[in-house]
Amino acid sequence: MTRPGVTDPVATFAAGLFQGQTALVTGGGRGIGRAIALGFARLGANVIIASRNPAHLEPTAKEIEALGVGCLAVPTHDHVLLESAQVVHAT
Repeated sequence: MTRPGVTDPVATFAAGLFQGQTALVTGGGRGIGRAIALGFARLGANVIIASRNPAHLEPTAKEIEALGVGCLAVPTHDHVLLESAQVVHAT
């Protein structure tokens, strides 16, 4: 639920809430994943977006970078990201 008179849900959060943080969003090239990635970027996070289809990543990455934060677009499958995260966590 948003505050009365607030039409942008992201405006509910403090500006710069994720400044200096990095968000990883799978499916970040389009749809809900894209909206989530842009939301994190608008709140100051650098964003890693992943998608099976590289063509979906480039337009979203450009939009994120235009917001003044970093974006790394990674064409990959979700299971590869999860396996990589498990290896990093185990070391």
